[in-house]
Amino acid sequence: MKIGSPRAQRPLSRVTTAVAASLLLLTGCAGQDVTSAAAYYEAGGDGSPQASLPGQLFWDADCLRFESSNGDIWLPVLPREGTRLSKTSVSVGGSRYPLGERVELPGGEGSASLASIPESCADTGDLWFVAG
Repeated sequence: MKIGSPRAQRPLSRVTTAVAASLLLLTGCAGQDVTSAAAYYEAGGDGSPQASLPGQLFWDADCLRFESSNGDIWLPVLPREGTRLSKTSVSVGGSRYPLGERVELPGGEGSASLASIPESCADTGDLWFVAG
């Protein structure tokens, strides 16, 4: 088979197409800013609520949410300072909370007036302010 024949070029074009598609997917994922899909609050000096809520964190469309062990859906409101957010976990202070796994979120209920809530999360009623 000749090098320049269409038959010899097909496997290379398939590989090139597959590599290009993979790079496009990776670039698209890397460009997403997950920090804009979560609610935050500015920590004050008055202390944080000290309750604990068992359940799991998950992504719902473009918003970080929390499903408690009794099935209630909450909007976790994270302290702006000391929080790191990725597609697979949330780190607050020295604690890491993997998404999709059962965790105990320390904190308590709070008012929406104290939170910065992105538009993608605006339809959530119950807020859980995660202690930092």
